[in-house]
Amino acid sequence: MRRISWIVVPLFCLFPTISFAQNDLAGKQDLIKKKEADWQAQESNIQKKRAELQRLISSLDSLKRDAQIKQDKQAQAKDAYSRASQNVDIMTPQQLGNFLTEYQNADKEWRMAEAEMKKAERDKGFAERELQRLQDQQIERRIEIYGLQAELYDASMREAVWVEGAGESILDENKTMKQAQDLALEYARRDAVERGGKMLIESLTQVEMFQLIKDEIKMSAKVQVIEQDQRGDFGKVNRVVAGDLIKFTAKVRLKVQSVATYNPYRERIKELKGDKAAASLSPSVGGEISGSGGLFSIESIAGWGTDFTDGSSVCFYSEYPNLAFSDDPDRCKSGWRAENASWRGNYRIEKNKLILEAHDIRSQYPPSHELGIGYTVTLRGAKFKDGSRTKIFILYRFSGIPSKNDVELEVPLNVER
Repeated sequence: MRRISWIVVPLFCLFPTISFAQNDLAGKQDLIKKKEADWQAQESNIQKKRAELQRLISSLDSLKRDAQIKQDKQAQAKDAYSRASQNVDIMTPQQLGNFLTEYQNADKEWRMAEAEMKKAERDKGFAERELQRLQDQQIERRIEIYGLQAELYDASMREAVWVEGAGESILDENKTMKQAQDLALEYARRDAVERGGKMLIESLTQVEMFQLIKDEIKMSAKVQVIEQDQRGDFGKVNRVVAGDLIKFTAKVRLKVQSVATYNPYRERIKELKGDKAAASLSPSVGGEISGSGGLFSIESIAGWGTDFTDGSSVCFYSEYPNLAFSDDPDRCKSGWRAENASWRGNYRIEKNKLILEAHDIRSQYPPSHELGIGYTVTLRGAKFKDGSRTKIFILYRFSGIPSKNDVELEVPLNVER
C-alpha cells in the first residue's frame, strides 16, 4: 500500500498542471487564429490602398505630360517676349504688349497646370505614407503572430514521448560476447531515438499551423533520452541460438525529448525586424538624418527676398515651398498680384551639408531693379560654420527675365554630438 500511494499522489498532483498547460496552448491557438483573421482583413485594406496609389500615379503621369506641354508653350512665349523687348525700336507699344499678354497667359496656364500637378503629387505622397503606415502595422501584426507561434512551437517541442526500439548483434570472431551484447543494446537505443525523432516530427506536422514549416521541423529534429523503462524485458539482452549462429537481441523503451534550439518562427521575427530596421535607415528628403557627429534636421525654412537696387524689402504672396513676391512692399496690401519673382523651393540633407534649391525661377512682371531670392534657415542639432543656427542664404540675383530656371547652394554644417 505504501508503494501504491507513493505513485498515485504525484500523478494526482500532475493533473491540474497538465490541464492548465493544455488550456494555455488551446488559448494561444485560438488567439493566433483571431490575429490571422485580423491580418487578412488588413491585407485587403493594403491591396485597396495599393490600387488607389496606382491610380494616383497614372493620373500624375498624365498631369505631368500636360504640364510639360504648357511649360514649353510658356518658354516659347517667354522667349518671344524677351526678343521683342530687346527690339523696342522696331516694335510698337501694342505689339510689345501683345507679346507680354501672350507670355502672361501662357505663364498663367502653366501655373495652373503646375498647381494641379503639385496637388496630385501631394495626394500621391499622402497615399504612399498611408500605405507605408499600413504596411508597418502589418509587419508588427505578423511579428506578434510569429511570437505566439514561436511560444506554441517551443511548448510542442518540449513534449516528451515514449518510444520503443529493437536491435540485434551476431556473435562472430571479430567481437567478444560482451561486445555483441553491448552492440545489441546500442542498436536498440539508436532505433528508439530515431523513431522518437520521427514521432516528434509527425506530431508537430499534424498541427495545422505548423504544416507550412514541415521541412524546417525535419531539420531541427534532434532528441535526447531523459528516461529509460527498465520493467519486464526492456533493457535486457536475450541470447538466440539458431544452428551454428548465435545472436543477441534487445528491446528498449525510452522517453525522449527534443533538444533543438532552432525555432523557425523566431528566425522569421529576426528577418522581419531586420527588414524594418533597414527601411528606417533610409531618411526622406528634408527629414532627420545622421551626420558624422549625430542627428540633425531643419527646424524651419522660409523664403527670403530683397531689392538690391534701392535696398527695399519685398512682400511675399505665398510662402515655402511655392514662393512668389513683389519688389514693391506696399503692393501686397493693394490686392494687386504682380509677381516679380516666383520659384519652387526644396532642400536636401547629405551627411554634413545642406543643399538649398530653387526651381522654375520665373518673373511674371520682369523687374528693372536687381532682385535677390533665397531662404532663412534654422537648424536643429547642428550649426553653420560661423557658429549660428539661423542664417540667410542668397541663391540667385537677377533683373529683367531670369536667365536661370534652377539653382542650388551647398552649405557645410557642424553637426553636434
